[in-house]
Amino acid sequence: MPFASLPAMSARVLAILVAVTVLANAWFLAPAGPGFPLDDAWVHMVYARSVAGLEGFAFNPGEAEAGVTAPLWTLLLAVPEAIWTHVLGESRADAGARALGGLFGLLTAWAGFRLASRAGRWPAVFAAILLTLDPLMMFTRFSGMELPLFGMLSLLFVEALLDNRAGRAGWLAGLLCLTRPEALVLVVVGLVFFALRRVRVWPYLLPIVICIGPWVAYCQYAAGHPLPNTLLIKGQWILDVFVDGHFVLGDVLAHLWNVTGALIADTGWGWALVLALIAGAISLNGGFRLLGTMQLVAALTLFGAILVTRTWEFERVDGVERIPFYWGRYALVCWPLMLVVVSAGIGSLVRTAYAGFFCRLGAAVALIGPLLLILGLAYALPGKAFELRQRFADQCAQVELQQVAAGIWIDANLPPDVVVAAHDAGAVNYFGKRRVFDFYGNNDGELAHLLSGGDTASLIEAEKHLNAMQPDALVCFPLLYASRLARPEVERLEARFTASGETEFWEHNYVGILNMGLPYATRWGLTRRVATFSVERSATMDTLLHLDMAIFVRPPQ
Repeated sequence: MPFASLPAMSARVLAILVAVTVLANAWFLAPAGPGFPLDDAWVHMVYARSVAGLEGFAFNPGEAEAGVTAPLWTLLLAVPEAIWTHVLGESRADAGARALGGLFGLLTAWAGFRLASRAGRWPAVFAAILLTLDPLMMFTRFSGMELPLFGMLSLLFVEALLDNRAGRAGWLAGLLCLTRPEALVLVVVGLVFFALRRVRVWPYLLPIVICIGPWVAYCQYAAGHPLPNTLLIKGQWILDVFVDGHFVLGDVLAHLWNVTGALIADTGWGWALVLALIAGAISLNGGFRLLGTMQLVAALTLFGAILVTRTWEFERVDGVERIPFYWGRYALVCWPLMLVVVSAGIGSLVRTAYAGFFCRLGAAVALIGPLLLILGLAYALPGKAFELRQRFADQCAQVELQQVAAGIWIDANLPPDVVVAAHDAGAVNYFGKRRVFDFYGNNDGELAHLLSGGDTASLIEAEKHLNAMQPDALVCFPLLYASRLARPEVERLEARFTASGETEFWEHNYVGILNMGLPYATRWGLTRRVATFSVERSATMDTLLHLDMAIFVRPPQ
């Protein structure tokens, strides 16, 4: 069914969708203060500020860098950045970024409605509702990250494939690659799809080259390599595991299985997700050939590629093991595609169950049973909505209390010409308004190239590069990057272990805890602690290592 013949979203449905979106967003944001749940979003805001100021992709004024993996999202963020800071005179534009995320959240629901309309009105309505109300969708749309934009584009991309619109699919694939580099997997999916249908592929590939070619050229110009810095650094893990062979296959497979289980559990659907996906694919395919299959192929191929090319770390909160949003966000790029299929499955089962009320007992049980089974398996979904709502609020609060507070302190207390080293460098740069050096190489092309080398010679050169920086201040988690100066943090840890009765564990691991960090502070002679920003419990990363963030400077001569 070509798009021109699809049922349009009526004014009534659109009005209801907008109203439901506004109410759901207001409910989700009610306990949250300003800001974002990750410092990474503030990195986007730094680059957006530079773009809005017509300085290009500059992390520091006048220094072009390739520290952005989502250039399209950064360009879009420049609009609210310009409005909030230059027009409204605000000191920060995170409210504008949230508004932009909310807009793309609404557009994602609209795109889901459009796509599911091929199978009928009810699958479309269920898709729009679920894409609006799903707690993870609400979390991501206000995270300051590029996920809502990717969700909308991915749904439109699948639609273009189903319509055999190679040119449109190519432009959407190119924009997807500028939103997240993982979209290269979808480029391959589209290429295979058109090849199997014997559709000419050059109208598909040419727009992709036009979209990503200038960005690749810019990365080469700004950083000396064709990839964004962050992608180059993180890509080294792939080489270590899959090229050098530093793994035991059984252990890797077990780890990936555990990661998948944790990610599924965090959706709130649990293993009901699998049954809903199967029911949805059957229902959508029955309404329009390949509609469910195409979405599942795109989503699962994307998920599989991300699963094996990312590091995954668990955290245990209240006895439950989960993947922090810092890592889980990568897998969420495929969530809108999955939700459209899930919504069709739920809608189909609801209609089937309704018919069961008009049948005899045996038939009624057979018709109502599948829906009851899925609802039983997804019993945690309502509670998950409240949990994610509070988690979002807690993570925003922690970033405000640590990274944002550190940036504000720097702006108020340090001279304007200082150089600040940091790992979480986004809010420190945005609010500190000083030249910031990210010692992980995310905003330093030369350092990123050296760190990605992986060999001893490259690492030695990276150490020389770091030593030559000689920053005037360091913002870091002391236990991780200033371990020799972390006496207050060590005492705090000891008190916690003693209070919990784990004195023997503490005594046995005391030396290891003292030596676990990297001595950046002493390396640069920044041994004077001038400020500490603490939280009682780390929300963004549930470890004791992230409770305290401190600022170190050189002692007076």
